[in-house]
Amino acid sequence: TPHTFQPRIHVIKGVNVSTATACRQCEDAPCANVCPNGAISRDKGFVHVMQERCIGCKTCVVACPYGAMEVVVRPVIRHSG
Repeated sequence: TPHTFQPRIHVIKGVNVSTATACRQCEDAPCANVCPNGAISRDKGFVHVMQERCIGCKTCVVACPYGAMEVVVRPVIRHSG
């Protein structure tokens, strides 16, 4: 849905040039190797991020050699009634 879709394409802007980067599905997945909560896993050849397990420590952001990881903070919406 539009409310839960999290694209994994990021734009890196420079002074005179911008470029898009995305997860390269690394064979050894450094982001998954450093995640202390197991929020990132590699299964059937794909790297998966389980947002509900993410604690926001950003170790994956530091570990990604391509700058493709980003911690997405979404507000909690409470429904009354």
